[in-house]
Amino acid sequence: MEPAEYDYMFQLEDSLWWYVGQRRITEVLLRRNVPPSSRPLQVLDAGCGTGGALKQLEGFGQVTAFDFAPKAAELYLTRQKGRISVASTDAIPFADASFDLVTSFDVLSQIDTADTALHELARVLRPGGILFVRVPAFQALHGPHDVTLHTKHRFSAPELAARINKAGLRTVETTYANTLLFPVAVARRLLAKLTGIGKDESDVRAVPAPLNAALGAVLAVEAMAIRRFRLPFGLSVIALARKP
Repeated sequence: MEPAEYDYMFQLEDSLWWYVGQRRITEVLLRRNVPPSSRPLQVLDAGCGTGGALKQLEGFGQVTAFDFAPKAAELYLTRQKGRISVASTDAIPFADASFDLVTSFDVLSQIDTADTALHELARVLRPGGILFVRVPAFQALHGPHDVTLHTKHRFSAPELAARINKAGLRTVETTYANTLLFPVAVARRLLAKLTGIGKDESDVRAVPAPLNAALGAVLAVEAMAIRRFRLPFGLSVIALARKP
């Protein structure tokens, strides 16, 4: 990811519609798949960025985090002291079977060693633990946003599930997300490819408050829909898996 993007992320991830909406969807899926526990869970956020997921994950237990970028870890420290490391997802600096819940939000798509990283995520999970992975969907949509974020690969749901299962986990649920806005996003990215407009920017930018509220409401509807069924396509794909 370009270094400047961490500043945009840190400034916007508490309020921008995409982050807020994705946290709503994440909450639905985690509450459905993470079993109740009499003790706080040990949670690892692998590739934590600047810490936008911290508050949500603290609702499940004690959070440990790491990110490959020192700048991301520095910004994360302004949210939480002492439980952040600088490390890579394909060489996780924790012992086997250390965590009950491991999350990876839009990280595997940014590295060439996704399969190695999945084996590492599986390794640090305790038996019965849950892995939550979100990545961008459909390689055909690779565009300016992905170039700025250094996205190597966008996944389909079957591909992501197969690679998770190959790492020794059992996929229990997959779904797409950001489905209702999918046609608009496809048209916008196609336009960017054809015209070069916005070719040097990611989508992590502030939008006018009324538009931000409207787009957030769209993802709130998706979060309610995901309570009942899986979404068949979208800009993101999510998988949850359990360690036997």
